[in-house]
Amino acid sequence: MKIKHYKKYSDVPQKYRFDLEDILENKTIEQLIKEFFDLYRHEIKIKDSKYENEKTYLNYLKDHVKITVLFNRISNYISNKISTNIVDPKFNKLNNEFSYQCSLLSKELGSETVRIFQHEKKLKQWLALKQFQPFKKDIEYLLKQKKYKFSDEVEQFVLRISQADISAYNIFSILTNSEMDYGYAISKTNKKIKINPSNRNQLLLNKDESIRKTTQINWIKAYLKHKNSLSLLLYQHIKNISVWALERKYNSSIESLIIDDQMNEDLLQKLYLNVKKHSHLFDKFSHYHKKFFE
Repeated sequence: MKIKHYKKYSDVPQKYRFDLEDILENKTIEQLIKEFFDLYRHEIKIKDSKYENEKTYLNYLKDHVKITVLFNRISNYISNKISTNIVDPKFNKLNNEFSYQCSLLSKELGSETVRIFQHEKKLKQWLALKQFQPFKKDIEYLLKQKKYKFSDEVEQFVLRISQADISAYNIFSILTNSEMDYGYAISKTNKKIKINPSNRNQLLLNKDESIRKTTQINWIKAYLKHKNSLSLLLYQHIKNISVWALERKYNSSIESLIIDDQMNEDLLQKLYLNVKKHSHLFDKFSHYHKKFFE
């Protein structure tokens, strides 16, 4: 298997690159961001008046769908651009500026959770109307979150400080994708191939046993070299989840993680138990697989 290596993404021929421009639909990313913020500012303008009657609230719901789609397109485009070069200064700057502007507008908008429960009776009445059927499931889900809600003042405070949250995932991503040195895969003829996250799977499928072996060993060594940093990141991530789950009075951290998917924790446990019940099949396969290739 012949593998072509490029030092940087800009060296990759255009025909082999990801076509991300379709996301923009013949517009620039700056134009999409402007459209998004214009809709966002309109949402701020009507943040209280939209609850006046069912018609104004229904119009808000329809516009909010547009905002959500636009946000997903923008985030998708920027994040995938960064994925092609995780330390790209242009798109990292754009990402930070977009996030910062979103946080400023989010503060101006305030907590929608607070407003929802201030108009809870109206929402329950409107749910019975035919025109609200496409949004019924989402609204019912929001209303069920009341038992996990903080006081209005605390909800507003949580929203204001959310921009200061530290993302363990982002730190992990930069560390493992751009800063960790995975060494080289070495062939039987002593040829060296630099290992990175994008070519690792190809190297593990190489016909040369030496390349497969050195790829796997050096990959693990790179992680072990940073085991203290990585384990601390994992610990901080789990601690953050568990503290918020406890404070919002979820039954468990698991429940807090799956609630947005509207999934039942009992169902998740059944899935795990069934996998565990049949895990001996995987053990059997691994045993004979190892024996065959011994």
